[in-house]
Amino acid sequence: ELLVDFSIARGSGTIRKVMAQYKKYSLLIIDEWLLSPMKDTESRDRENLLRAIFESTPDIITVSTLEDGTFLEVNPAFVQLTGYTREEVLGKSSLSLWIWADPGERERFAGRLGRGEPVRGFEARLRSKSGEERRYQLSASPLVAGGRPALVMICRDITAATEAAAVERKSAFLL
Repeated sequence: ELLVDFSIARGSGTIRKVMAQYKKYSLLIIDEWLLSPMKDTESRDRENLLRAIFESTPDIITVSTLEDGTFLEVNPAFVQLTGYTREEVLGKSSLSLWIWADPGERERFAGRLGRGEPVRGFEARLRSKSGEERRYQLSASPLVAGGRPALVMICRDITAATEAAAVERKSAFLL
């Protein structure tokens, strides 16, 4: 993993600060525009951008308290993939809803967060409202929400990819 901060000088003479994070097979670039103080119109533009990302991604995004995992916000993908309504989960924790299929996975995940370790690509089985278990890849970052320590988590459903890899391994073994 490589983290780089750099500046870009534009033809107009303005300088933009940029942060890039390279991790095996992926590159994340965060422009200063997303992180810097701004005027009211810029603030609305940034808020609209982040809201569009939150609402349109096919991955689950949740914001929860760091202390006990109480949901503060969930995106439409969460509603679609878990079967819970937004109203059913806000104010409740993932533990009280039995979302973690394996409590040990949740403990390992929470332990890494508690030690201040970044959590990227953590695999876990999560349970929907109907009881169906699916495999997800979780990434999480701490933040402050409503003046309290919180966590934003992104969950990508990797069930189909995991099952396809298992079939491929089995086929290779039988050959």
